[in-house]
Amino acid sequence: MEKKTLAEGKRQLGGLKEHFQKILNRLVPTAFANTRKAEEDLEIYMVNIVEDVGEAIRKLKCEKARGDNEVCLKMLKAEAEEIPVFLRIILQNTWTEGKV
Repeated sequence: MEKKTLAEGKRQLGGLKEHFQKILNRLVPTAFANTRKAEEDLEIYMVNIVEDVGEAIRKLKCEKARGDNEVCLKMLKAEAEEIPVFLRIILQNTWTEGKV
């Protein structure tokens, strides 16, 4: 088992935070800026999202190298039950508030 220092773990988590902040706080593409509001709100079934994301995380192969954000797939797999729940909360807030 590979041992990591606390500082290295914090650096990896900081990289993950920075990665998601870049993704979630980017500008709205111009293609979507001129779309009109939907006449009817559609139901989104978040339960399926949690299950699907959890299953996808569990199927990841850990042999792959870390990404630019220094996130190790083993970290994601270790939290495969919690990550989809947090993503659901983020998606639900984004959907209801209309912003990220």
